[in-house]
This record gives sequence, C-alpha cells and structure tokens, in this order.
Amino acid sequence: MDTNLKNGGGSASGLASIALPGRKLATSETPRMLTPSEIALLQQDLKAALSVVGKDEIDDAQALLTDHGFTQDDFEFSQISDPSPAQIGPITGALTLKRKSTGATKEYRVGHNSRWLVHFEADLKARVFGQPEIAA
Repeated sequence: MDTNLKNGGGSASGLASIALPGRKLATSETPRMLTPSEIALLQQDLKAALSVVGKDEIDDAQALLTDHGFTQDDFEFSQISDPSPAQIGPITGALTLKRKSTGATKEYRVGHNSRWLVHFEADLKARVFGQPEIAA
C-alpha cells in the first residue's frame, strides 16, 4: 500500500530554495591576481594553522622569564610544526628558545599535553640560558 507523505513544500529539492533567482555568479575565464591584503590574510591564516604553541603559552613563558630575572626581549621564540600525520591527531612540533645575548639555545617538544613550560622553568633555574640580568 502506497502512502503519500506531505513534506510541506513542492516537489523541487531544497537546493532550489537556496538559489538566488535572477542572480548569476560572477565568474571569469581568466584567473585574477590576489591583492596584497588578500595575500596578507592568507599568510596570517597559514601562520596560525601551523602554530603549535598558543599565545597564552608564550605569555606564560615570558612571565617565567621575568619571574627568574631575565629580560623578555633577550629571548627569541621560533616554532615549527611536525609534518601532518597520516591519521588525524593533535598538532605537535618543536619550539626553540634562544637567548640573544649569550647564544644559548634549547629546543622543546611542544603540542597537546606537552610539559615544555615545566622543563623550561627547570632550565631557567639550572642556568641553561646563563645568569639572569636581575637577581630573582
């Protein structure tokens, strides 16, 4: 026995209701160059996508520097993400900290559930980066 169900609309698919009647999408046969502002936005997006360490963790590391008598401007932070794994998982990578005045450098493994800030603070206490400028 066939049952006719009412779906509340016509027989057309729901996609037709989304279309803008009388409007044609602007398309071109030739590609256009990106504007400088579009390039800058894409570069920001890429940088954010590849970032392993968040701004809050960098702020915490800079607070540790201050707490232990170091000058924040004397340290350079650079990070790199690991290549994308074959399976979906958290982003991991490495963060390199360099003290500009002494050249002391240390690399930390970073990413989901890493304890790099704990190791960084231990290294500051152990004077891996040298003596602080100000007595802590």
